[in-house]
Amino acid sequence: MSSDERLLLLHGFTEEELPILMKACRTLFPDKDLVFAVTTETNMEWKVSELIDEVLKEHQYFKRQKGV
Repeated sequence: MSSDERLLLLHGFTEEELPILMKACRTLFPDKDLVFAVTTETNMEWKVSELIDEVLKEHQYFKRQKGV
């Protein structure tokens, strides 16, 4: 992870709450590259280090797709 990245692992929030929470976090930390992960039945079985690795790979992929 780079020094400006922050990973937030979200668990137990509803589908309606997630976008509100994510927007609030982006507003509160505009200078940080926020990486969001939401727990699923599948990833709840993973080691935290595996989850972080996978989420960071996805985040970098989507940043490249946006041209960031």
